[in-house]
Amino acid sequence: MDIERYQVQDGLTLREVIRILKAGNTEVKIDLIKKLAPHDAIPLELAKIITSDSEPEIRRTLASYAHSMYYWPLNHSIGQKPEFDIAEVLRKDEDELVRCALYENPSFAFGVKDFSAASHIERLALVRNPEIIPHIIVKIYEPDDKDFNLADKERLELVQAYCTNRVKTDESKRDSFDFEFNEMFDDVLNQKLLGWPSKVNFYDNLWDAAFKWLGVNPEITRLTVRSFGASGKKVLEVYEKLKDKKYAQVRRAVFENKIIQDELRKEGYSELKKKGLEDEDTWIRYISAATSRAIQKSNVDELIQKGDQWTFRGLLFNRHLTLDSMRLLNSTSYKRKDFTDFEGEHKAFLERFSKREDVTTLDGEEAAEENFGNSLDQDPLDEFQKRLIAKVIELERRTNRLVQDLKYIKTRMLTGKKLFWYAVGFLLLMALFRSH
Repeated sequence: MDIERYQVQDGLTLREVIRILKAGNTEVKIDLIKKLAPHDAIPLELAKIITSDSEPEIRRTLASYAHSMYYWPLNHSIGQKPEFDIAEVLRKDEDELVRCALYENPSFAFGVKDFSAASHIERLALVRNPEIIPHIIVKIYEPDDKDFNLADKERLELVQAYCTNRVKTDESKRDSFDFEFNEMFDDVLNQKLLGWPSKVNFYDNLWDAAFKWLGVNPEITRLTVRSFGASGKKVLEVYEKLKDKKYAQVRRAVFENKIIQDELRKEGYSELKKKGLEDEDTWIRYISAATSRAIQKSNVDELIQKGDQWTFRGLLFNRHLTLDSMRLLNSTSYKRKDFTDFEGEHKAFLERFSKREDVTTLDGEEAAEENFGNSLDQDPLDEFQKRLIAKVIELERRTNRLVQDLKYIKTRMLTGKKLFWYAVGFLLLMALFRSH
């Protein structure tokens, strides 16, 4: 289907689309909606037909894919209601799954009152919405909150659903400098005017909120620290509070967190990496050794000397080691007699090692590291060069961000000057009229 053709809505294209919709089966109708809805190519007449279709799956598809919910009359004025509102129709739909599909759509606008009025199933859809506001999440995690009237099982299910919200888990990777100036400006306004929590340090606060449930419902704590990132300082602070053996599962979740595994290469996380390699829990030592991207040959030698089987097993699994580190592991492996417990890791390690040695023989050491090494975990000289390049790229990014912020400030200042002179002109005119 030619999407561009049907983005131009006239008598011909409208009749064509309506004919396709009426003549097609359920699959044809769903395919049509999926192609047209994200491009705002569903005309008003077609939207009315779809929202009144007898097949729930047709209405559910529109609820999921609709981008623009409102149809405004020509030359509409401020405060005038839209001619047709898809969201208003579908939120009253008799089928619960249709309503849930709408609530999960990022184009659907909702607030705390809407969440309070929703059923539990509908709330599970709302927490999966990429545009859910932080204020709602804070209230879900608050033990003393009475507005949502949550039972323990309902709260846990909402936390589980929120942890699957990919947009929010990805957002938790950002540090304070990753926020645009206009985001920071809006964030301050929301704090001052609406009392919302700050987005800048929201995920640090989320870890604190999850920690409150450790003694009551530790699964809430475990899910949160496993799914969302936080600053190195906050992660280390929470980890230190989980030293008790009964919290081993929660402590493991910190190192199972994919975001934290990626962050272990950074300087702020070096202390956490060190503590993970020394943890009394064998699984944590294994994960730390297997996922860390900043272990050099000297670190490998030191870890091997400790003689810990689980750390050694993790090192064999680590795909970010330098070639020198792998050579050291390979030479050590022939001296060990306890490979029966982890023969699979050893076999996979030998396959990776032989491939890297083959490339080294053909193209030289530098080519081998370029093809197989991690960009931030090379031999010392190469690592320094890579870090220097990374620093330059980061500096350039921050400079560009600063230029954008200054332009934004300048625009705001110019707007303020215009308003000032408009006000002066208005006062002068008023004075002139009064004098006459």
